[in-house]
Amino acid sequence: MGTQLVWFKRDLRVNDHRPLTEALRHGPTIAFYLFEPVYLAQPETTTSHLAFIRDCLLELGDELHRLRVPFVIRHADIISTLNQFKRDHTFSTLWSHEETGAAWSYERDRSVTQWCKSTGTAWREYSQFGIARPHPTRNGWAKRWGVQMNSTELPVPKP
Repeated sequence: MGTQLVWFKRDLRVNDHRPLTEALRHGPTIAFYLFEPVYLAQPETTTSHLAFIRDCLLELGDELHRLRVPFVIRHADIISTLNQFKRDHTFSTLWSHEETGAAWSYERDRSVTQWCKSTGTAWREYSQFGIARPHPTRNGWAKRWGVQMNSTELPVPKP
């Protein structure tokens, strides 16, 4: 199956992290986080946000080390990062939570979808907050939200 690649976006923890849990079930895993230039340029990105992220990444790195999962932090855009990982590792699946943030993250994820299609890479995205996109209507939203919010929390994976 090759190496599994887990993209940490906003959920910077190992417990109840379905993409990480699923990736580890499928084989050796590498995790990464990006300080994306487009995110850093957003008006809502402040030094206090970045300090909080830094603190979370330090703890996440320790937790991933205990799980024997290499963790890479980069200041780069996602496409150049994926291209680099593709050159350096044999991976066929990218795992992440589905982003439900601002327009910039939606556009970024659309470019990742295109990259995955062009490289034959599967992208397994998991809903995180009971919100799924794209969704043409809100029909059935409350039921889907209720199912997700009442699901059992995933334990911390074992090394």
